[in-house]
Amino acid sequence: MTRKARRTLDAFALPEEPVASEAAKQAASTTIVGKASKQKQQLPTYLPHAAYEQLRKLAFDERVSMNTLVLEGIDLLFAHRGLPSLSELAKG
Repeated sequence: MTRKARRTLDAFALPEEPVASEAAKQAASTTIVGKASKQKQQLPTYLPHAAYEQLRKLAFDERVSMNTLVLEGIDLLFAHRGLPSLSELAKG
């Protein structure tokens, strides 16, 4: 039985990047700025298992993502507390 050679870190080294034109660099920087304005923040949450399963089933039944339902709940919380909605916050 023969053993495969071990991979080394040098085997994964990336080749040198070719020099990009100034127009390509400017287009890339514009794309990065555009994405930064629509950036979202991740929020880990811990739910009781029964609540998670209920949310998962509801999302499946309504054919939407769990994230959509969570955002809907956050929007309702903001409305209940008299705060701007998510769509209003996105505008400003």
